[in-house]
Amino acid sequence: MGAYAEFSLDCFVGSGGPTTAGVGISGSLHDYAKDGLGPRLYGQGLTPSGSWGPTTEMARNSNGYDGPPAYFSSSIAAFKFNARFKVCNGGVNSNCSGWFGG
Repeated sequence: MGAYAEFSLDCFVGSGGPTTAGVGISGSLHDYAKDGLGPRLYGQGLTPSGSWGPTTEMARNSNGYDGPPAYFSSSIAAFKFNARFKVCNGGVNSNCSGWFGG
């Protein structure tokens, strides 16, 4: 696939209580493919109804194959702190890992 992410995850609760829970992530997104597509990290948070929320771009690396990793900090709403992530080398459905986390 040509990309990978390293990040730490922290849970938070907003002022609205458990329904405003989420996760924050910070780390780095690495590109080691010579295709020029630019990897992205996507996330989905669990909704109170038990389904996965919309796919959200959490990070993007536009530094190129020989450039440094892209450092990021991002957050997503996630009921009961349940979220999943995937790395894609290109768009949301291009050369992706499977979902992880959740």
